[in-house]
Amino acid sequence: MVGTDAIHRVCGPLLESLLANPVPHNFYRASSLLRETFQANCVLIGDVDTDRRFHAFGVDAQQAALIDHGYWPIYWQEGLKCGTAQFCATPHHVPPANAPVTSGLWIPLYTADHVVGAIVLATDAEPLTQPDLATCHWLGGILGTALQADRSVRAAHQDAQSQLAAFEARSLASQAEVDAMRQHLDVERRQYSHNEFHLRRRYDDLQAVMDGSQAVIYVKSVDGRYEFINRKYEEIFDLRREEVLGRVDTEVFAATPELAERFMENDRMVMRLGSSVQFEEVAPHTDGPHHYVSVKFPLRDERGEIRALAGISTDITLRVRAEQAAQTLRQRNEAILNAVADGVVLLDDAGQIVYLNPVAQTMLGASLDELLGVAFFETSMSLDMTGNPRGAAENPLQQVLELRATISCVEDRFWLPDGRSVPVEYSATPLDLEADVAGAVLTFRDITARLERRQQRRDMKAAQAVQRHLYPRQHPDLPGFDIAGTVLPMQLVCGDYYDFIYRDENRLALIVADACGHDLAAAMLMVNARANLRSCLKTHESIDDVLVAVNEVLAEDLQIGKFVTTFLAELNAQSRTLTYSGAGQNAILLSHDGTNVELKSGALMLGLEQALLVDGAVQVSLQSGDLILICTDGLWEVRSPTGQPLRMAALLQAARSISDLPAEKIVKHLVDISRSHADGQWPQDDVTVVVAKVL
Repeated sequence: MVGTDAIHRVCGPLLESLLANPVPHNFYRASSLLRETFQANCVLIGDVDTDRRFHAFGVDAQQAALIDHGYWPIYWQEGLKCGTAQFCATPHHVPPANAPVTSGLWIPLYTADHVVGAIVLATDAEPLTQPDLATCHWLGGILGTALQADRSVRAAHQDAQSQLAAFEARSLASQAEVDAMRQHLDVERRQYSHNEFHLRRRYDDLQAVMDGSQAVIYVKSVDGRYEFINRKYEEIFDLRREEVLGRVDTEVFAATPELAERFMENDRMVMRLGSSVQFEEVAPHTDGPHHYVSVKFPLRDERGEIRALAGISTDITLRVRAEQAAQTLRQRNEAILNAVADGVVLLDDAGQIVYLNPVAQTMLGASLDELLGVAFFETSMSLDMTGNPRGAAENPLQQVLELRATISCVEDRFWLPDGRSVPVEYSATPLDLEADVAGAVLTFRDITARLERRQQRRDMKAAQAVQRHLYPRQHPDLPGFDIAGTVLPMQLVCGDYYDFIYRDENRLALIVADACGHDLAAAMLMVNARANLRSCLKTHESIDDVLVAVNEVLAEDLQIGKFVTTFLAELNAQSRTLTYSGAGQNAILLSHDGTNVELKSGALMLGLEQALLVDGAVQVSLQSGDLILICTDGLWEVRSPTGQPLRMAALLQAARSISDLPAEKIVKHLVDISRSHADGQWPQDDVTVVVAKVL
């Protein structure tokens, strides 16, 4: 990767290579160093002459060539024209061998007024940022100045030596020629000093850059003693340079010998391998341990011998902490997914399973190891609700994976490996990453209980329709009486029942019954009791005998604990009498004289015992103005939101206060009182009310 840190790291070794070795070996050595540092596919370095020809050198003599300007790629030409580093991120060919590369970098080696050479790197690096290109330009200035200075010095020395030899050979040379030669040599020495000054300034610039770097930079001798540290080193370890230079790690980090030993072990590895090595190291800091990525590499002399070791360490503590936080978040999210009651499946962009939470594994009948990498559609959705094959075109997950649509609350069946299926409701949402579909998350839940409740509701509605048909459709017309009734279920169906049955033109049977419960079983029990009551009223004259006969049938059919309370009465229009018998159900007679007479039950509820003991039917004479009220406990056993009960006495007082109204309105008024008392929480039980007024 071509970047600022790598360029800083290679600058010093490059200068040593270019200045220490004779041409062209200095270029061969520099090319090898660049290839090793940047892992480049193709490296060229050399002079650019006044005819704009590139004297290019690779890692050896076989890779040396003279490249005319006409064969240069466009970005080379632009770099020569502008005198700046240029980066090409498109595939092209690099002369002289026209090697195909994916990207290339041209770094001009320049002085104040012209380009004297160039470095070409063909690498697969990402496009460089402006700071990286600026650093490349800075590097080119340092190397260009150094190269030109070295070239001038070498040429000057060679010329001076030649002239001096000629001078000595000429025995008849004049003193003037000697003075001229000395003057010329003096000029050359001043030029050399000038070049040396600029080269030193470049070194000072390099020092400033390293001190300004956020990376820790240091150089150690072969025996491990520090030769250089930058300012960041001082800041990180809270040490001054004079406390570090000339010392080894065991002396610098005497308080943490384990840390010093790790540093030295890494140094020994670099020396042993003779190449750059990357390490992850941990060092103490005032705010806790800091993590570093350290690149350590050898520095070699002109003979290629290792003379020192350099290192560049980048603080990655924030990244490590972010990764640790991300790992904690992943673990937390996984714990949440493992705790939810729904199945959760994560799919990749091909619809294959990459994650299942435990609920999903249980519901699908297979573990994550068994289903990992399997296409979810093929393993669980290849059949439709009825078990018929579902084609690939009918795959609903394609809407999510390809069209990026969201599917919500779809009822379907997921098929298990053993051939069984489970009814589910599922939702699927695409996971987007940089505008490309990266997969989907599928959540589902078992809806077996929901379907059962749905079927129960259908059954309840059907039973409700049947039950409504069984209640009286109109009020009875018995001479001398005004009679009305109603039933109000707590749920769709109920166990309450009332009925009016003519025994002859002058006699009418009144029935109010309450089967235990509020569900479908209670409704079926009510239907059974109704059928038996109606049948027995046709075959038995005495209402006591009717109750006894019905009890015998119910006691044989009902489960233990099931029962039906019943109030059975007979109104006789001719004798103006009421004959009644109760089995766990009472009634009230509001007499015309202002008294209330309780018409008490004389037997236990029907169905509790095989033999029903009845006290005997009671006959009451009626007069005009009397009112008979028969109701189940759902009317008066209601409570207000604060828990206050509705008293039966309040209902009786209300009924008496409106006793001059028609029976139907009295029934409605009593129901309204009960509903109003509950204040929106009504009914709290099945409610049945029958009112019979004596006219």
